[in-house]
Amino acid sequence: MFQSLFHYAHVQVVVSSQASFLRFSHALRLQLALQCWRLPIQSHWHNNETWHTRCVNNMNPCDGYDATCVFCKIANKEKDAEILESDEELCCFPDLKPGAQHHYLVIPRMHLGNCLTLRKEHVPLVQRMMEMGKKVLQKSHVTDLTDIRLGFHVPPFSSVPHLHLHVLAPASQMDPRSLRMYGPQSVWFLPAEQLLKKLNSQKDSCPAEAKPSDS
Repeated sequence: MFQSLFHYAHVQVVVSSQASFLRFSHALRLQLALQCWRLPIQSHWHNNETWHTRCVNNMNPCDGYDATCVFCKIANKEKDAEILESDEELCCFPDLKPGAQHHYLVIPRMHLGNCLTLRKEHVPLVQRMMEMGKKVLQKSHVTDLTDIRLGFHVPPFSSVPHLHLHVLAPASQMDPRSLRMYGPQSVWFLPAEQLLKKLNSQKDSCPAEAKPSDS
């Protein structure tokens, strides 16, 4: 009997230790990953050409079209997508992997790189993207526009290298996984309002030197 109790206690200790180690290991890997991506991204924030040059290498300088970009193909009706709203400059369609009940993407028809390639002259573009996103939410019967998330993923966590605004609602009902990707505490999600502030504070010739925060 004592041997059985000892064996049970030993197993419990081992299981508990393994669980603690796994939690510690996961947290350590996450912390290391965050530190690893912060270093290269920090250098890109202070490099006026790296990301901008990379995003235009495959682009036709005459029409702003990248033949390898899936969003360029959607914008030019070369790839099927459910277009919810569009005009001469922008179009909006549902995200394939929604992070909320309503999750849409607003993209410019002209190929632009990620949000860190933007300059002060792009402020009106970002504002129009936000307006279209809110318009689509309203057409989808979202009435509380204070309970939404509008923003961009910073590289290397930007899945498609074509500027796209994430539009999510209701923000208060996002699950933990979505909050890690799009919530206020996300280290790789840059709120649109914060991007606008950074762009407005920059000189005309400088790209956005923006970093996600808890705002």
